[in-house]
Amino acid sequence: MSRREILYKIKYAFQKIFRKNHISDYEIWNCRECLAKYILPRLNALRSQDFLCFPNDVNSISLSRTVIDKKNNRHKEELANWLKTMDEMIFAFEYALYGDSADKKSADFYTRYFGEDPYEEFNKDYNNKVDYQIIEEAHKRALKGFALFGKYFLFLYD
Repeated sequence: MSRREILYKIKYAFQKIFRKNHISDYEIWNCRECLAKYILPRLNALRSQDFLCFPNDVNSISLSRTVIDKKNNRHKEELANWLKTMDEMIFAFEYALYGDSADKKSADFYTRYFGEDPYEEFNKDYNNKVDYQIIEEAHKRALKGFALFGKYFLFLYD
């Protein structure tokens, strides 16, 4: 880490300590990444637990949820759909963190979800060979995941 980077980290630390809102310039300038770093682990934790219920009608004023009956096949299908919805939300926040760079984390992200890294050729010899089709597909899927996050935000509890 360079001297300049260390000085910036110190500056941002002082901003967090002394500002009324405890938000540094870095967190404001890079709001997308800071929010994704905060939300993603919580979505992963929620997704990994055994659900007792799943959302009902999201257009209803009620935040009621259906309690899962393990013997009811319809409940099993609706729970599976809810888990797929959660997976799409998780994908969106991972995309916000890793999808826009050509580093190791980005390569792991694209390989996990698409089977290949669109920046692989670019990283080898810094040519302009980037697979934009995969990047565009990831972007569209992330937009869908963020829309689902907004739609189901009030239902992210168990």
